[in-house]
Amino acid sequence: MGLKPQVMILIGAIVVGAIGIGAAFLLSRPSSEGSTIFGKIEHPDIDSTIRLQSKKLTVDFKTFGEVPKTAQVFKMNEDEISREVATAIALNLGFTAEPKGRLILTWTQGKKMLNIDLIKRNFDIKYQSTKPLKGKFSAEKLAKKALKFMEQNGLSIDDLIADTANIRLLEARGDELEAVSKSANPVFIEIGFNRKLDRYNMFYPNPTEPAVAATLNNKGQILWVYYKFADINKRTSGTYPLVDIKKLEIEKIARFGKLVFPPTGKGVFEPQLVRTITIEDFSLAYLDDQVGEFVQPVYILRGFATVGKENISVVIYYPALEERWLK
Repeated sequence: MGLKPQVMILIGAIVVGAIGIGAAFLLSRPSSEGSTIFGKIEHPDIDSTIRLQSKKLTVDFKTFGEVPKTAQVFKMNEDEISREVATAIALNLGFTAEPKGRLILTWTQGKKMLNIDLIKRNFDIKYQSTKPLKGKFSAEKLAKKALKFMEQNGLSIDDLIADTANIRLLEARGDELEAVSKSANPVFIEIGFNRKLDRYNMFYPNPTEPAVAATLNNKGQILWVYYKFADINKRTSGTYPLVDIKKLEIEKIARFGKLVFPPTGKGVFEPQLVRTITIEDFSLAYLDDQVGEFVQPVYILRGFATVGKENISVVIYYPALEERWLK
């Protein structure tokens, strides 16, 4: 038996209405939901030898200002450096011989040496003929010479910012270099360079390690350069919602936070002696854990740990993405 025209019209109206409501729901979803193109992201791969305990942890944020609600997640173009790319880098730096090693490639040529870590995506080059010198210098001018050296050797200097306020003087002690506060002896000058991404600083598993470091004498002759690659696809990114760190329960920070500074170990920082940990400050940053395929936002939490009668500065990483977007 066929349906009457009035009934068919009513059914059609209901279907159209349902489609309209569904479309309106999809369009009304927050843009951050629709832009999370990478889906769920792996938790940052960071080692921590101490488990934060909520009974020892207190939060007293002194940071003012609004906490961002969203941030970008970027993907690495390559998870690691290929042997072919490493060989091309070495050739550009003047190394023509075959390297030694499998995951860490080493070239030696004359009085210069190059190491490239394929997995951690970094390299260091040393010119053993460069000598320390006495005399005055300008950290800003030396930083420019270091950047010029990198650029001339095919290394990207985009988004690198010299930290000329925190240079180190290094005095030669046999085959080692020792940091000194001031010296009348010949010295090298070490300058660190931080990397910016989308307005925020880039951090690594060791928060005290810069993206790039250059050691020079006061004439600008290079002794050593350490360089972390950042082969990031900036053209394609996903917008992800962030947790509001100011409203986060201490139990969450204790569970997912990673104590990354100071380094632990006998005579350095012994976790079992920690009485309390107090977090006073936070900032948003990007983390390249050097093993994953993504660069993601993290909160850098700073404070102090009470060990006996002494207060020791601590740094804790906390994943900034909302938990539902982390595997």
